[in-house]
Amino acid sequence: MRLIVLMLTVVFDQSGDVFGQHDTGRISSAGRICAAEDRPQRVVFIDSGFQRIPSKAIPFSGQGDGAAPMINGCGLFDEPAAYSVGDQPWFVTISDFDNDGIPDLAAVNWWDDNVSVLLGAGDGTFSPGVTFSVGQQPVWVTAGDFDGDGSVDLVVANVGSDDVSVLLGNGDGSFAPYASYASGAGPLSVEAGDLDSDGDLDLVVANHDDVDVSVLLGNGDGTFAVGVQYYSGDRPSSVVIVDIDGEGSLDLVVANEESNDVSVLLGNGKGSFATATSYEVDGGPTSVAAGDFNGDSILDLAVANFDHTFGVGVSVLLGNGDGTFAGQDTYVTEPAPGAVAIDDLNGDGTSDIVAASTISNDSSILYGIGDGTFAPAISYSAGGGSFSVAIGDFDGDGDPDLVWANMFRDQVTVRLNQCILCSADLDQDGFVAFHDLLSVLGTWGPCPGCDADLDGSGDVGFNDLVTLLAAWGPCP
Repeated sequence: MRLIVLMLTVVFDQSGDVFGQHDTGRISSAGRICAAEDRPQRVVFIDSGFQRIPSKAIPFSGQGDGAAPMINGCGLFDEPAAYSVGDQPWFVTISDFDNDGIPDLAAVNWWDDNVSVLLGAGDGTFSPGVTFSVGQQPVWVTAGDFDGDGSVDLVVANVGSDDVSVLLGNGDGSFAPYASYASGAGPLSVEAGDLDSDGDLDLVVANHDDVDVSVLLGNGDGTFAVGVQYYSGDRPSSVVIVDIDGEGSLDLVVANEESNDVSVLLGNGKGSFATATSYEVDGGPTSVAAGDFNGDSILDLAVANFDHTFGVGVSVLLGNGDGTFAGQDTYVTEPAPGAVAIDDLNGDGTSDIVAASTISNDSSILYGIGDGTFAPAISYSAGGGSFSVAIGDFDGDGDPDLVWANMFRDQVTVRLNQCILCSADLDQDGFVAFHDLLSVLGTWGPCPGCDADLDGSGDVGFNDLVTLLAAWGPCP
């Protein structure tokens, strides 16, 4: 069948009427299709500046909630849902704490010296938080099975007591009283991985009031050896543990806030590390994450730059595969991002970046193009004052959902990823095509219970149109 490419731009005037243009027909100001060939096999959108986007993707770009570049109907996030935790939650992580196969949340509360655990219901909602005491001024939490009993445990970095707290899990969502292990000065983050290849999880702590990271090797029973320090840079803020050079051993990548760089420490698989090599980024890097941004199976880096006076939010450094990186490319986001996270949010097979803003009510998503570059950031309401963001599937639909820790609102905010596929095939003929488009345009406005109300809002509107266009084509 001949490939017909429909180029369609949809905008609104102040009254909410639909306007547009395409090269195989005409849409009147009322949104009626005047002439066009039916059932094109692909839709290529044009952005609001009428510049063609490469046809290898099917994005719809724009600013604000619901204007995400969806692929196959994925990437449109539900309304924010807030859950109360303790006083000034700094960081949130995701794991299964009660062994029911459903993701749960753990958030550290800086002022309360405790961690809140919220058990997931499996439908995207969470139970009220239960708190467990930790050290002084906790700022980071990571999860793993540190004693090998099959239940998930917690390790918390405490910036006020210069230590980490280890809480062994009971497997039912509760935890034993914590044990403390000394770190360096001002530990701001902690991550876990098997650094010495013995099958036991070890810890790496970024010591923000110093110039190093501490490595604490695990004994396999939930206890840890005395930490060994490795120079990283000035005021290390966060660390990620990955095999950055592809040699099979875990390496360290550290974001150093004061020296404005990220440092790479290559591991030897025995628990020790080579001298750090640094790569310049923009002002005040506080968070680093690794993912493959250009499809070459080599890990790249995304860095959140907290110092918004530089005017740049996120730095992207493409990896060379040997543990080295090219120079940074920079992207503007909401101001003062404190954390980044990576996943394929819109189902196009390409990694995207979420940047959590510490001073804005919104967070930014940079949708990946697939060649190592990203579309301009789109802002999403995230609860405000977000010092961390995490990604997991909270409702079991296979799509990545988002959660933020809102430090100044004493809550975590959850947004569920909506992925609407063949519901857009309104005439049930196996294709999302012009007949379905006409159904949406013909019922535009308040229409509770209408099939064309794809987002269930009670109105047939812009989000429904975007969802339908993103699912255009065969829909078995």
